Amino acid sequence: MSVFKSIFRNTTARTATEVVNRLGSALFWVFVIRYLSAFDLGAIAYGMAIYKLFNMISSLGLRPLFSKDVARNRPKAGEYFSQILFLGSMAALFLWIAMVGLSFLHDSSGRVLRILSLTLFTGVGMHFGSAMLWAAEKLHWVTVAQTVRIFLLLTVGLIVFNSYQNAETVAWILAVSHIVSHLLCLVFASVQVARPVAILNRPVLYYYLQQIPTFISITIAHSAYWTIPIVILTQIKGEQATGYFSAAHKLVDILVAVALAYGQALLPILSKFFKQTEKVHLIIGASLRYVSIITVAAALLIYFSAPHIIASLFGPKMAPSAGVLRLLIWLILPYSMIPILSQFLISHGRQKLDLIANLSGSITAISLSFLLIPLFAEKGLAVSMLAGAVILGSVEWLSVRRTLDRFSLFEQIKFPLLGMVLMGLAMSGLGSSIPVLVIPGGVAVYVFFLMITGSLHELIGLIKRLLRQP
Repeated sequence: MSVFKSIFRNTTARTATEVVNRLGSALFWVFVIRYLSAFDLGAIAYGMAIYKLFNMISSLGLRPLFSKDVARNRPKAGEYFSQILFLGSMAALFLWIAMVGLSFLHDSSGRVLRILSLTLFTGVGMHFGSAMLWAAEKLHWVTVAQTVRIFLLLTVGLIVFNSYQNAETVAWILAVSHIVSHLLCLVFASVQVARPVAILNRPVLYYYLQQIPTFISITIAHSAYWTIPIVILTQIKGEQATGYFSAAHKLVDILVAVALAYGQALLPILSKFFKQTEKVHLIIGASLRYVSIITVAAALLIYFSAPHIIASLFGPKMAPSAGVLRLLIWLILPYSMIPILSQFLISHGRQKLDLIANLSGSITAISLSFLLIPLFAEKGLAVSMLAGAVILGSVEWLSVRRTLDRFSLFEQIKFPLLGMVLMGLAMSGLGSSIPVLVIPGGVAVYVFFLMITGSLHELIGLIKRLLRQP
C-alpha cells in the first residue's frame, strides 16, 4: 500500500473514531444540559477536568512513543505491550489514591470525582491498546469500542438519566460506558496485534522508564492547558460560569478532536519515513494546507451562527455561552496545525522541543486566566486558552523549522487565510443587509476564491488520486 493511501486510511479511521466519540457524546450532552442546572453542569465540568488530567497522566505520556516503537518494530509489539501495561497500571494505582483524596475537598464535585476515578485502571488498557492498534493501522477496532460506548450512553445512559436527573447519575453513566469501551479496546489490541508477554523485560522496561520524564512532562503540560484554567474559573466565579463555558467548549472540542485525529494518524507514517526528508516535507506541507482549508471556513461559519447554535442545542438558559463560543471557536485555527507539528517532532526524536512548546502554551493560558477570569469570567477563560494555543503553535512551528529547511508556513496556508478574510467581509456585509444570505453568501465567496487560486482543484485532485490508488 502506498504511503498516501496509508495516510488516507489512517486519517479516515482515526477521524471516524473521533467523530463517533465526540458527536455521540455531544448528542448525550445536548440532552443532559437541557435538564441539568448550570450548577450541576459546572460540578460535572469541574470533576471531568480533574479526571481528564489524572487520566492523561496515567498514560505516563508514553502513548506516542509506544506507537512509534510498534510501528518500527512490529515483531516486538507483545514485549513492548506488557512492559507499558505494567508501568501504566502502577501509575493508575497511585493516581487513583490521589484522586480519591482530592475528592474530599469538594462536595458535589467530589462525589463525581470518586465515581470517575474507577475508570483509571481500565483506562490504561484504552491508552495503550488504542496506541498499538493505531501503530498497526487497525484503528477501525478503536472505532468499534468507541461506538459501543456511545451506544450505551445514548440508550441505557439516557434511560437512567431520565429517571435520576443529577450530577452523580451522569458520572455513573460516563464511568460505566468508559469501562466497557476500555476493556474492549484492550481485548481487540491483544487479539488483532499482539498479546502481552507475562514476563518483565528489564532492558525494555528501563528504556521506557528513561523516557517517562520528558513524555509525562509533555502530557502534564498539555493536560494543564485544558484543565487548570477551568479549575481557576470554577474557584473564582463558581460552577455556573463553568457551566456556560462548558457548553461552548463541548462544541469546539468536536472540531479540535478531529484535528487531533488527523495529526495522530500521521505518526505511524512519519515514524516509518522519518529519514526520507523530501517525502516528510511533502506530507507535512499538504497536511497543513488542506486542514487549514477546512478549519478557517468552519470557524467563520460557527462564529456568525453561535447564538442560533447555542439556542437550538441547549435552550435559552445557556444563552451566555454564545459569546464564549464566538471567542473559543478560533481555537481550531492553531489547533488544526499543532497536532501535525507535534507528531513531526516526536517522530524525529525532538520531543524535548515539543515539551518546550507545550509548557509555553500552558503557562500563557494559566497566567492569563488569573488575570482575565476575575474581569471577564468565562469569556476571559476563552481568551486565555486562545492565546495559549497561539503561543503553543508558534513555538511548535519554530521548532519544526529547525529540522525542515526551506519550509514556509505562510506558503502553505496563505490562500485559506486570504479566503477567510474575504468570506468574513462578505458575511459581515450580508448580515447588515440580507441576513438570510449570510451563510450561503459567505460559503460561495470562499469556494469561489479557492477555485480561482487552484486550491480547491488541488484538494479534489488529491482525494481522487488517493481513492484510485490500490
